Amino acid sequence: MAELAMSILATIDLCIRYGNLIIDKAKTYKNAKSRVAELILRIEGVWIRMDYQIRSLGTVANLLDSRLQDYFDLTLHNLYAKLEAAHNLIDKVVGSKQATNAQRLAVATQLSNWSRTKIMFSEKSLEKAVVDLESWQKIFDPSWSLLALVPTPAVDERLTNDRTLESSKAIAWVKATRNARKPETSQHRLTQSLLLVDFSMIDDVCPILCCNALSASDIHTRNLLILDTTTYPSATNLEIAQKHVCEIAGVLASVNSLSMGLLKCRGFRKLSATSLTPPNFQLVFDVPLGFHSPKSLRQRLQEEKGSTLDERFHLAQSLARAVLFVHTAGFVHKNIRPETILLFSDASEAESNRPFLIGFERFRLAAAGTNLISDALWEQNLYRHTERQGTLAEKLYVMQHDIYSLGVCLLELGLWTSFVILPCSPGLKAPTLPIPGSMLPIGNYLNLKDKRKAALEVKKTLVALAQEKLPFLMGNTYAEIVIACLTCLDRGAGNMFAERSEVDSEDGIIVGVYFIEKVFARLEGIRL
Repeated sequence: MAELAMSILATIDLCIRYGNLIIDKAKTYKNAKSRVAELILRIEGVWIRMDYQIRSLGTVANLLDSRLQDYFDLTLHNLYAKLEAAHNLIDKVVGSKQATNAQRLAVATQLSNWSRTKIMFSEKSLEKAVVDLESWQKIFDPSWSLLALVPTPAVDERLTNDRTLESSKAIAWVKATRNARKPETSQHRLTQSLLLVDFSMIDDVCPILCCNALSASDIHTRNLLILDTTTYPSATNLEIAQKHVCEIAGVLASVNSLSMGLLKCRGFRKLSATSLTPPNFQLVFDVPLGFHSPKSLRQRLQEEKGSTLDERFHLAQSLARAVLFVHTAGFVHKNIRPETILLFSDASEAESNRPFLIGFERFRLAAAGTNLISDALWEQNLYRHTERQGTLAEKLYVMQHDIYSLGVCLLELGLWTSFVILPCSPGLKAPTLPIPGSMLPIGNYLNLKDKRKAALEVKKTLVALAQEKLPFLMGNTYAEIVIACLTCLDRGAGNMFAERSEVDSEDGIIVGVYFIEKVFARLEGIRL
C-alpha cells in the first residue's frame, strides 16, 4: 500500500507539472483572435477543476486501501498521458517547449494571419485534446467521490485541514456527505430543526402525472419546488424514522444538482400520522433556476412522440451518474423506475430532457440494514432483482439491486418504449389497471402461481430484449452495458462485474469501482 501511495503522489506531481505548463501557455495566447486560443483556454479551464481534486487525492492517498489505490493509480496515469499529449499538441500549434514568452507572444499576434489549412489542422488537433481531457474529468468527478465511502476518520481531518481545497465543489460534496453521515451530525441537525420546512411558505401544489411526487412553488420567490413523500411501515418507531429522514435530507442538501442528477433538498416536514396511518415525511427539493414543466419519464415513454439518439444517450448517462452519486453518498435508492425519474425543460430546450432522480420513499443508508418486506405489485417488481421480489424478499438490499433497476430503465430508454402502461396520462387509451407494454411479452408469466419462476422468466425476457434488440438500435456497447446491469448479481464468466464474491463488500467501494468501469465510463465514452 505504501508503494502504491508513493506512485499516486509521483503521478500527481507529473500531472501538476504538465497542467501548469499548459496554463502558462494558455495565458500567453488568451488575447489571440482565433478559435485556437479559445480551445487553449478551454483546456486551462478543465485543468483548474482537475487541479483541486488531484491535490486533495494526494493528501489522503496513504489512507486509502489497496482497492482504491489501484484504481486511482491507473486513473492518474491515464490523466498524465492525456495532459502530456495536450501539452505537446499546444507546442506543435503555437511554439516549442523552448520558446520564450516573447516568442510565443509574437506567434499569438500572428495567429490571425495563418493559412486556413493550418488553422483548421490546429483547431482539429486541439479539439481532440479538449475532448479527451473533458471526458476524463466527467469520469473522474464521480470516481473521486468514492472517497466519501472510505471509513477512515483521518480522511475528514486531511480534507478539512487543507485550505487550498476549499473552492472545489466536488470536494465540498465529499466533505459534506461524510459529515452528514456522522451520527452526531445528524442528531445535531435533528435537535436544532435546521432542516424542518415551514409549509406556510409553499404554494401552488400540483400532482405530476405517472409520479407520486408533487410540484409546488416558493410563496416568496415563486421558484419551482418538488415535494416527495416517504412512507414507513406503521410499526416504525417515529423517532428513528425522523432521524433517518434527517440523514437523507442532510446528504441531499449538499448536492450539485446540474452535475449529479439529484435535486438539492431544502428540508422536510412530518405529515400527520394516526393509529391507522404509517408515519410519513415529505422531502422538499429546490429545482434549479430556469427549469420548468416537470414530467415523469414514465409519462414521456408513454407519449407517442419519439426521441433522438442524442436524447436517449443523454438520459442514460445522466441517470447512471445520479445512481453513482447516490451510492457514493453511502445510500441505496431501492426504488429506481421511470416513475421516480423527473424530466425538466429549460429556456434553451423545447423538450423535457434534463433528468433528476427522485422517489426517496425507500432510500436508506447502505450500511444501515434493511428488511425483507416488499410488495407483490408486478409493475414495481419488474424493476427489482429476482432476489427482492414478492411480499417477502429473499435477500437483504444491496447496491447491486439498484444497478439491476438501472439496467431495466436503460433497456426501456434504448428501446424507447414503456414496459408499463399506467392509467395516468390524458389522451392515451389507458387501462384501468397497469398492463405490460407492447414490447414486453410477460403476460403469461404474471399469472404463474410460482412467483419465483415468474420472476426468473421475466428477467430472461429482459436480457433477451437487450441481446436481440439493443445492438441495432443503440449499438453493441450500450447493449453490453445494459446486460452487465441486468446480470450484475449472476455467477459465472458472463458477469462483467466478475464473480459475486469479489463485489460483495460492506463499504460498497468495490461495487462503486466496478460500476464506474463497467457502466458509467463506458456510457460516457459512447460517441455518435
